[in-house]
Amino acid sequence: GTSVKKFVALCLALMMVLSICACSKTTPAASSKETQGKDSDGFSGEFRIGIALPLSGANQLEGEYYLEGARLAAEEINASGGILGKKVVLVQEDCGTNDQDMGRNSVLKLIDDGLDVVIGSWMSANCLAVLPDVAEEKVILYVPGSSDQIVQEKCEFAWMVRVPESLRGGIYSTIAFDILGMKHPYVFSASSAAQIATVDGIVETAKERGVEITDKQLLYYAAEETNFSTLLAMVTSDSACDGVITTGGNTDTVIAQMRQMYDAGIYNLKLCGSNHMGLASVLSNVSDEVGTGWTFVADWNQYIPEAEGEFPKRSIDFELAYRERWGRESQEKSVWAYDCVYLTKLACEAAGTTEDITAINNGLKTIDCQLAGNYYRYDENGLWHVLATSLTICKTVEGKKVVPVQVVDLR
Repeated sequence: GTSVKKFVALCLALMMVLSICACSKTTPAASSKETQGKDSDGFSGEFRIGIALPLSGANQLEGEYYLEGARLAAEEINASGGILGKKVVLVQEDCGTNDQDMGRNSVLKLIDDGLDVVIGSWMSANCLAVLPDVAEEKVILYVPGSSDQIVQEKCEFAWMVRVPESLRGGIYSTIAFDILGMKHPYVFSASSAAQIATVDGIVETAKERGVEITDKQLLYYAAEETNFSTLLAMVTSDSACDGVITTGGNTDTVIAQMRQMYDAGIYNLKLCGSNHMGLASVLSNVSDEVGTGWTFVADWNQYIPEAEGEFPKRSIDFELAYRERWGRESQEKSVWAYDCVYLTKLACEAAGTTEDITAINNGLKTIDCQLAGNYYRYDENGLWHVLATSLTICKTVEGKKVVPVQVVDLR
């Protein structure tokens, strides 16, 4: 009687409470690491791409450019239907700056999270540290570093999206000897393996042009060096010296080098430099006089839309879209990440799958097209898994304005 009614009422009340709790449950918020939403309306699922980038440390600001480039590509691809119908979702991990353990761990975290495609750190040492893991786990790793050591490792799943250092020597020589007409230059270079490979390329291609660069003219220094007075004295004491070639390095090192060269009167000579001479992080920290007068090797130039001459439409379209989306000019890191996302799309389409990573990896071998930052092509008989084929020659003119001169195909 009454007790049964009370029991039934109690059960009904309990069911109502459980129903309300169930209805009030919300889908867990997407991880703060994910830079795209989890809403897959109109898509058949998600294709997650990892990106290891500096969210802390000295390169944090450049890491923001890196992420913006990847996000722009993901947004564009998703707006056009995704990758084989799947929505592109970016997942990021902090790779720090020069800590190889942190760099390796950032990629390992992405792999542990189930990601099969990772855009790696642009610091070559970080990429080198993780290559054994990439090979073991069979995860595609894009390498925006440029060390020849990465090529020499011959990792089946690692792909370089920049021109390696050994090929850069030729473009330095094009600038120094063909464009600027140097006959007796001095070369400033950090003593790292990657930088030495570049110098070896400069010396070799100088000989082909009838220019001999002796050991005395090769001025090596520690990677963190910021005092160049002794080396500069060697340059100024040689009356035959008509130019300086510098292969770059850390941002602080390059800034110190440029300032001290200017103070030593070396700006009266012909100047050939690295991509750093066009970076906002360098030019914003030197005077107009110090930031002007260089002709240099660059992976990218954000002022291509304003330049005279023939430049790829894909590059111009990217820069204009980047400015509209983010309200500022891009940097080379932006275009590297942007192109890596598009390379993934092309590889998946070539393979006809988003699931079979070996097939997608083989799909990268079919790449032969112009993207925003480079013309990418794989040569089975060439350098191991190197996709980039070109570099840009640029110069700084009055007021630190960076002007692209020409794109040079290196292979």
